Amino acid sequence: MLLLLAVVMLASSITYATPNQSDSDNFTNTTNISEIAENTTIPITIQNTTTTVVNDTGTNQQENQTSELTNNTQNSSSQNSNQTDTIQNCTAAAADGTYNNVHGLWLNVDDVNNVDVNELISAGITDVFVKANRISYPTYQNVLTTIINKLQGTEIRIHAWITCFVDANGNWVDPKDSNTTDALVKAVKDITTNYNIVGIHLDYVRYPGTAYKHSGGTEAITSFVQRVYNTVKSIKAKVAVSAALMPEGAANAYYYGQDYVQLSNYLDFLVPMIYEGNYNEDNDWITSATAYIVSHSTKPVVAGLQTYKSDSNLVALSVKEINQDIQSALSGGSSGFALFRYGWLDKDFFKTSNSNNNTSTTQFTTAQIAKAAKDVKLFIEGNKYLPTWITVAGVLVNQGQFMYLLTEATVHIQNGDGSAISLVDCAVPSVSGESLSGGTLSLSAYVKLANEIACFIEGNHQSPSLCRSSLGLQSYQSVIYMYSRILSNYLTGGSLQSSAVVKAWSPSNLPVKDSNTFTAAEIARAAKDVKLFIEGNKYLPTWITVAGVLVNQGQFMYLLTEATVHIQNGDGSAISLVDCAVPSVSGESLSGGTLSLSAYVKLANEIACFIEGNHQSPSLCRSSLGLQSYQSVIYMYSRILSNYLTGGSLQSSAVVKAWSPSNLPVKDSNTFTAAEIARAAKDVKLFIEGNKYLPTWITVGGVAVNQGQFLYLLTTCTSQLNSGITSLIALPSVSVASSPQEQMTSGNLDKTEYVDLAIRVKSFIDSNGIAPNYGSSSLGNLRFESLLYLYSRVVAFYGENQNLPNYATMKPWNSVVAKEPSVPAELQQYLQATTNCQVNDPRIIALAQSITSGATSSYQKATLVYNWVRDNINYSYYYNSQKGAVETLTSGSANCCDHSHLVVALARAAGLPARYEHGYCYFTTSGNWYGHVWAQIYVNGQWYNADATSSRNSLGVINNWNTNTWTYKGTYASLPF
Repeated sequence: MLLLLAVVMLASSITYATPNQSDSDNFTNTTNISEIAENTTIPITIQNTTTTVVNDTGTNQQENQTSELTNNTQNSSSQNSNQTDTIQNCTAAAADGTYNNVHGLWLNVDDVNNVDVNELISAGITDVFVKANRISYPTYQNVLTTIINKLQGTEIRIHAWITCFVDANGNWVDPKDSNTTDALVKAVKDITTNYNIVGIHLDYVRYPGTAYKHSGGTEAITSFVQRVYNTVKSIKAKVAVSAALMPEGAANAYYYGQDYVQLSNYLDFLVPMIYEGNYNEDNDWITSATAYIVSHSTKPVVAGLQTYKSDSNLVALSVKEINQDIQSALSGGSSGFALFRYGWLDKDFFKTSNSNNNTSTTQFTTAQIAKAAKDVKLFIEGNKYLPTWITVAGVLVNQGQFMYLLTEATVHIQNGDGSAISLVDCAVPSVSGESLSGGTLSLSAYVKLANEIACFIEGNHQSPSLCRSSLGLQSYQSVIYMYSRILSNYLTGGSLQSSAVVKAWSPSNLPVKDSNTFTAAEIARAAKDVKLFIEGNKYLPTWITVAGVLVNQGQFMYLLTEATVHIQNGDGSAISLVDCAVPSVSGESLSGGTLSLSAYVKLANEIACFIEGNHQSPSLCRSSLGLQSYQSVIYMYSRILSNYLTGGSLQSSAVVKAWSPSNLPVKDSNTFTAAEIARAAKDVKLFIEGNKYLPTWITVGGVAVNQGQFLYLLTTCTSQLNSGITSLIALPSVSVASSPQEQMTSGNLDKTEYVDLAIRVKSFIDSNGIAPNYGSSSLGNLRFESLLYLYSRVVAFYGENQNLPNYATMKPWNSVVAKEPSVPAELQQYLQATTNCQVNDPRIIALAQSITSGATSSYQKATLVYNWVRDNINYSYYYNSQKGAVETLTSGSANCCDHSHLVVALARAAGLPARYEHGYCYFTTSGNWYGHVWAQIYVNGQWYNADATSSRNSLGVINNWNTNTWTYKGTYASLPF
């Protein structure tokens, strides 16, 4: 099940030209209005336009009207009156006056004469954007008259598509030129007044990518759109205003003067031109670009989509490809789609209906609806808002339709009705305020309300904005969330819950838990999360989520201790949440030690009883070890219940240490799994390879051990793994080798030999309590450090591959720790960390060490670093530095700037000077010029180009752009953009 609204940032500031922008203005001096022509269709030229659809909430609205519902399941219609009863339907626009599910199509002047109206109807087209030329022939007077006559009686809405700031010769016109703007507004006024259209659609209402060069450029675009909007609304309030916008996210205002937030104040809907072919992008980009704009608009967003490969490849997309693009846009929250354009659209598209008018044939089971309800519940609780579109058994439905399915399914379940539920046509709810006192609805009450809502929707094909119950007027968002919880719980428990909690719709009220009681298992799962949080962050979280309910530290202390007592007593009853003030800050007086099972259960009971009686959690808790702080207590019981979750019983004892970041993590026993040892082995391997010496202390499963103890764990683990033994390994007391010595030749040890050597080393330590100075092998005597490094690599290999290596390569310890010549002083700046080149981040250091672990030269290191970034980081189109090295690493994708950040950071972390190169380059595949950034790595007195954005490149070799024609822009130790 997939929910379809994700908010993703695209670009922020931009430095380079994109496929849809030019570098310079070249504004036409339009002192004479006759010089301004329309951007009509030119052979083999495609306009960079996408149209927007209007959110005409005024059409056929029911003003200030509410509906009274008859509670009669036999009657699918509802009586309307001016009384407020069960369901409020304030300002609910009729289905033909909303722009929440647009199926749009652009028509050029030639298309108007050739369009097959039956094709539009069969494809479910709701809106057409018709080219309206002011001067070029044929002018809008002829074109609009023709299309209005053709579409009369079809209910397909007509929008006049007007080009703004580009003339017929492709020259850009200054948006601040008053002659131009006056002429445009005059045409808008005439069209709105004299033609039966539903919308004005503005195209090229932008700069050509150079708005940042013009003081007040964004304000000029916004001001013009506002002027058009006010003009249209003063003539016909129901005529919508929309605009085709560039899709480049945060950069749009800077480069084009198009600020989504500002423009949405003066547009009824936005139509971003999300043309994946022009941007060489994919469906994921369509989703993320749409989601970004949706999140920055107060009005519906209708995604404009290409119907052909790209402006440089006019091959038509298949119907399958077009539908995939449409679904991607809807997944980002788009309120429908607009296709550019009719003349280039695959005719097969018209053979398969895309209309939502055939919903009566779509049916769902209650189980399918409940599964979708669970997804919606999780989405709301994770994102704090309602998804625009919901997928039910593979079918996309709007919020109103989903409200119907939820409520009808609830009624079916209550009545034992196993029949399928048909999808109905339903407009989405309008926005209105709720008036609600929080409380609880009984099973009978929420089933009655569900029946009333379902009947209302069946009769009106409109979902209510407000629903009345004994608790007041509940918003449609709260209603959808409530029934999503009810059906989600039904999916888990097999029956409808006895009651449902109702709260006002607000992010601060989410999530809502229908019962404030918890099982020991729910508390233990939260305990595990808290344990991991503390050990990762070295502090206690302020708020903790237990089974979807947010509790404070004091309440969590109560749940932990009460759950511990319940488990010990075999009490399976639920544990109720109590009101409890958080502990105050105070010092502890504690001697570290161990509490037995009986001791920590006794302490848990005392703490729970104290909180129940005082509604205040204690700051200090007394045991035989002294006064223990509340932080230490919460951490101790979090570990106890986390271990219970894993092992199924309470542990025999618990280690107690003073609350201090330096004491974290605390391990309650000194036995280790092979996985814990393998993780530590990997860390030690990377440490040695990065620092050229052994760490003095090694942390294994939260316990610090010395070098001798770690060698014992490694050799024992190697021996056990070879024999298929998975039992825990106990930590003995071991001294470090006193006088390591080595006499060996480089070579390989096969598996049989290094396992035999491990057994002999373990036996030596068992007998002597000290690590050996050396171990004998066919290669000679391997010193203590070489042994530790050998088995760190062996066990780390097992951790990653789940099998022991067939052999291990060995070389003398002095070769392992040998360092290459130091970097010259003048190159030191190319080894430093910067804001986006986080050389000192542990993740960067660890990866650099891992990548270069087998390298024997600087050039090999550079090659390994470069190849890793090229082969593991995907290219993503956006502007400037958005992620930096660390986020590029974690996200797995980047543009050229962030690709370079990761290459430079990894190279510097590996001890190789690296820098940034900036140029203006001709890309051979696309045939376009772009600003571009790549890395350079310094090896043996030479700088090597390291452009990791293309698989066609290698270290020192660039194939994806022409290295003979590029323009140099700069070299940087820290990239300034």
